[in-house]
Amino acid sequence: MKRTNYLQLFITLVIFALLSSCNGDVSVNKTIRIPDGTEQSDGLTTVNGSIHVGNNCRIEGGCSSVNGSVTIGNDSRVGSLNSVNGAVVVGENTEVNGEISSVNGAVKVGHSSRITENLITVNGAIRLSGAEVDGNLETANGAIILTDQAYVKGDIIITDTHGLSSSGRKLTIRLENGSRVDGGIVVEDEDARVTVFLADSSKIAGEVQNATLVTDEQK
Repeated sequence: MKRTNYLQLFITLVIFALLSSCNGDVSVNKTIRIPDGTEQSDGLTTVNGSIHVGNNCRIEGGCSSVNGSVTIGNDSRVGSLNSVNGAVVVGENTEVNGEISSVNGAVKVGHSSRITENLITVNGAIRLSGAEVDGNLETANGAIILTDQAYVKGDIIITDTHGLSSSGRKLTIRLENGSRVDGGIVVEDEDARVTVFLADSSKIAGEVQNATLVTDEQK
């Protein structure tokens, strides 16, 4: 799976907020609310505000926020979702045609939803409840929970912070209720102490590297 450069990610997220000539709805100090059933070809961008997309919407462009959350309702289709200093929440039966990324904020994805690329946080937990990710899950600082038959086709990666995080920090990865990962668990940061909990017939097809694996039988 294609990897993400975190410096490039941060720079990209900040630049989009500074571009006054970008296409789509652009707001400053204002929250954007998209009603149920809306269809539009352009994306959504806000600085110092949140984005709320309703149910049964079709937003062909991406949704990006600096200092605000991004929330997508049920039965919708959107482009990539990006947030700096805000959570990203995706409802049920929704497709994100691209990646989800958050610099400081948790990411939650609901049942039967699909992310077609990677799901990334720098400082934020990740929770998939019956959702599917075609790429990797990546985080530097954040717990990861897969439940209700969540499915990750790539790897789960704990990225190297190059000494920017505290030494010996503890992170947990939990797979519950028949969840599965086609790839492996890759811990790139030697300073992280990662424990992987595997329960309820959940499966990891690849290797678990530099982490402690705890199964039902070991509890």
